[in-house]
Amino acid sequence: MSVEYQIVLYPFPLGHARYNRPCVVIDKNTNDLMAITTKRYDKFNFFVLRDDHPDFPATKLQATSYVIGATIARADPAEMLRPVGVVSGQLAKDFADWLG
Repeated sequence: MSVEYQIVLYPFPLGHARYNRPCVVIDKNTNDLMAITTKRYDKFNFFVLRDDHPDFPATKLQATSYVIGATIARADPAEMLRPVGVVSGQLAKDFADWLG
């Protein structure tokens, strides 16, 4: 069975900002999310979603992006605005390995 991670829009709290941004759902049971950004905020704790990866188009993101591993939010399902895309294929396997 292949692993797949949904990307949703969510008002993720990051620093003093809390605006809608793409996030990866890392646990469907608890609605735990990690934020995605186009800026590399934490050079030691991130996963790169490279726009030249063959599985990148399924993410529906516009450019190379970074999953920030330093902060996990437990989302209120009512605040999850809409699905954006998915992390799938080899990219999802690499992400799962990174998550541990």
